[in-house]
Amino acid sequence: MPAHASLKRPLAAGVVLVVVTLACLPGAYYEAFSTFNGYDDEGHQLEMLDATLHGEDLYAGPMRLLYGPMLFIWEGSCHALGMPVTHAGLRWLTIFQWVITAGLLGWGVFRLTDRMTIALGATLLCFVQLECSVHEPGHVQGFVFLTIAVMLIAVGGRARSATGWAGLCAAILVMCKINSGVFVILALGLTFAAMMRAGRARSTLLLLTTAFGAALPVVLMRPHLTMHLPLTVATMGGVLLLGVSTWRAAAGDATALRILTTGIGAFLAAIAAILLTAWFWFGVSPVGPLLNVIAPQRMVASWFWLPPAAEQASVIVPVAAGLVSGGLWIAGHKGALERRAGLWLLQIVRLALVTMVAIYVCWPLIQWWRLPEAFRWFWRMDAYPPGGLLMLSLCIGPLSWLLLSPTMTGRAGTPSDTAEHHDSDETIDVPPPTWSAVPARVFLAAMAIFNTLYLYPVAGAQTYFSTLLFIVIAAVLLHDACRVMIAARPGSTPARYAIPLLLVLTTGLLVVDFTRDKASQYAASYPVALPGSGPMRLPESRVAATQWLVYNLREHSSVLAGVPGQPSIRYWSGVKAPRPVFGDRHFGGVFWRWITPDEQRQIVSEWNAADRLLAYVDNGQISRWPDVNAEDTEIGRYILRDLKPVAAYQNYELRRRPADPDPVLTWQAVWTSTDGANTTKPAAARRLILRLPKMSKQLAAVTIGPLDRPARYDSRDTSGSLVIRIGDADTGVSTAPISLDKPQQVELVIAADDADIEPLRDVVRLIDAEGRQFGSVPVIAAKP
Repeated sequence: MPAHASLKRPLAAGVVLVVVTLACLPGAYYEAFSTFNGYDDEGHQLEMLDATLHGEDLYAGPMRLLYGPMLFIWEGSCHALGMPVTHAGLRWLTIFQWVITAGLLGWGVFRLTDRMTIALGATLLCFVQLECSVHEPGHVQGFVFLTIAVMLIAVGGRARSATGWAGLCAAILVMCKINSGVFVILALGLTFAAMMRAGRARSTLLLLTTAFGAALPVVLMRPHLTMHLPLTVATMGGVLLLGVSTWRAAAGDATALRILTTGIGAFLAAIAAILLTAWFWFGVSPVGPLLNVIAPQRMVASWFWLPPAAEQASVIVPVAAGLVSGGLWIAGHKGALERRAGLWLLQIVRLALVTMVAIYVCWPLIQWWRLPEAFRWFWRMDAYPPGGLLMLSLCIGPLSWLLLSPTMTGRAGTPSDTAEHHDSDETIDVPPPTWSAVPARVFLAAMAIFNTLYLYPVAGAQTYFSTLLFIVIAAVLLHDACRVMIAARPGSTPARYAIPLLLVLTTGLLVVDFTRDKASQYAASYPVALPGSGPMRLPESRVAATQWLVYNLREHSSVLAGVPGQPSIRYWSGVKAPRPVFGDRHFGGVFWRWITPDEQRQIVSEWNAADRLLAYVDNGQISRWPDVNAEDTEIGRYILRDLKPVAAYQNYELRRRPADPDPVLTWQAVWTSTDGANTTKPAAARRLILRLPKMSKQLAAVTIGPLDRPARYDSRDTSGSLVIRIGDADTGVSTAPISLDKPQQVELVIAADDADIEPLRDVVRLIDAEGRQFGSVPVIAAKP
């Protein structure tokens, strides 16, 4: 084949993948800017990045950080290129990581299969799966899986460059998140063994890596082993089968010395470079990250434990099927499974596996099917954490050795261009990939298996990330199944074209449906309109509660006080946080239990000394962790026992010190209804007193209606059903926009005979001169 012809196909595939990846951007944008989780990992990420950029050494003193300095180098570099340290900035970074990771994984599938259609399908499925990125914008796991996608491509290159890139990426992961670093080091042990020549060094590396990898699930999950038993068995079985498969697969031609010196050299050099960069740029001591990235992980395992939603009985069949099929393959000799019967057995397993993946990822398109109840119970589609994803990992984990079946890789030590099956009278010649694709398959299978341990100890959004690579495995297995079909029947058109095209069509419809759904969600939401939120839109009930909380804290508190700590409130309100947590700025975020008792007492003292104090309680987030008693901490006892309630709206509650008077709350409309039974509403019942803080806005109109529903009253209505008065009623009707350059009290007069207003359900929507809504003010009943 001419050289230019060999370049055309990858170039065309790359262009198509780029176009398809860019087409996913609208869906990513709508989803990223219409999601916010109250446990506020996002605010904690902002807090840590902000502190690091201001020269605070977060690794000095008590150990509170989960992540290494590489995360802050990455996000700091993005900030230097223009990313603001705001909620909007983290969302743009998340969109970038989300879309690029999906595109790189698709390119990795193309490198392994040389099939553009299968690569496109994998790209689209990975994009949908990575929707979980927006649950915690800026979280380290987004960067971790972006790095893993780069590694998948790198390890398929020449041995020397592949080991160098692999060592570099492994250092990045170790300096990001220690458990991901351990996973990738074990995966690279198997990968490097696949690159080596057959011999004692290769066998030794395989034995050590497989032994440590098989023991890791038991060591990691030991505190809750009984609850994680299915996952433990599946992971251990997958590691053992993969280790044996790598030993029997085609060996590479690189020497052990070259691979290990290059890989280890790149790893150590990258570790040193990361630590020195963090030292010179952020002032982080090189010793601190090395000591502080392990203990916090153990703290999380003991404090925040959310087990995966998988019933023991429902996983027996897939785990047993994987272990038995792998055991039969290991017990076979002289390529027994390479006979025709064995080939078709492998085909059945491969296609069944691909079918399971297709049923899961295309569930939104086929949910109208009336599937048997038993199937629904087994698959656990409606569980949270998503049981279907966990079932997917338990099914594919023990079967990942199929990527290295003799059909696809040839025999050990024979990186031949064809694999002939001499053990049967009738043979099927299936040309395997070149030996350089074998390390990539090993790395893909190993990382997929080890990443199932990402579910421990908190199986929340990590469930999506931990199963991401199984979609890539399913795509490669689909390609392998098609290759065997084509080898058995060269004229098999459906295997060559119909199945991949059906994959692209189905996944394309899935992404179109995803984008349309997220666009509708975004359009039906309301602007957050708080500092740094950018184009964020959320359900109006969420917006109204958050704005009510933020503006009252800004108006009536000189120091931030709340339980549990939510750093996003600080960024939106501008109220300073107490010392000493995370230097001068920080309050400890969602990890408020990590603050030592002495520090908590110091924080309580600062709250008592503040000239103005209004504390908040988020009852929704407190109830999220029923096993965590907030009153067990100094902070929790002070806020929940010593402070007096002032007002409540939705999940938020405001509290004051006993000696302080009740503050006149702002950002609310006081409804002064005096209705009596079977009486006509008096004139006072048709008035709302709207209190607004100082802000750089102009109020031109208002509407009134229920949360997340169309308005019933509109001051722009020519019928005059609603008018605006400034101050007392004697000041007259306002005809010009009202400037909010100072606090304002506005009277809303409803000119209807029967004013239908319900406190805590209705909101007053504020509209500026351009017709844009900039706030949703809750209607609160007046105190008797």
